[in-house]
Amino acid sequence: MREIILNNIPFYFYDNNYILVCLAGYIFSIAVYRIFNKINKYIIIVDAIGLSTFAFIGAEKTNEVGLGFFAIVFLATVTAVGGGLLRDIAIREVPQIFHSDFYASPAIFLGISFALLRKYMDNLILVYCLIFLTFILRLCAIYFRFSLPRPWRKKAD
Repeated sequence: MREIILNNIPFYFYDNNYILVCLAGYIFSIAVYRIFNKINKYIIIVDAIGLSTFAFIGAEKTNEVGLGFFAIVFLATVTAVGGGLLRDIAIREVPQIFHSDFYASPAIFLGISFALLRKYMDNLILVYCLIFLTFILRLCAIYFRFSLPRPWRKKAD
């Protein structure tokens, strides 16, 4: 979806190996779902790595085509959250973005940080720093149960 928004032909149309690797990963994850479902801590860590990495990829791709601040933040978030959304739908779970307050927020943080720092930092340093900080932010959000503010409700008498 990101590639279409950026007016690019998706890279996996050029090389079928990407599709084959994704398909193999999907089949593997279905086959071992019950085993990995018991190891929830590892899944959380892998998901945080994926969220951080895909947010950076989305930000970088958007920057490469010359789009501005808001496009970078938007596509970093869509790229990061989209994979988790598809994963949760494939395993018949409610997508985390619908029940976890702080799922998209680390991706938004990365997009904003990338857009602000891209002109002032070396890209390699930016990659490692932002992916690491976003990963830590996501893990802290889970551990400390960060949540976004909610509207106030009147208490019933």
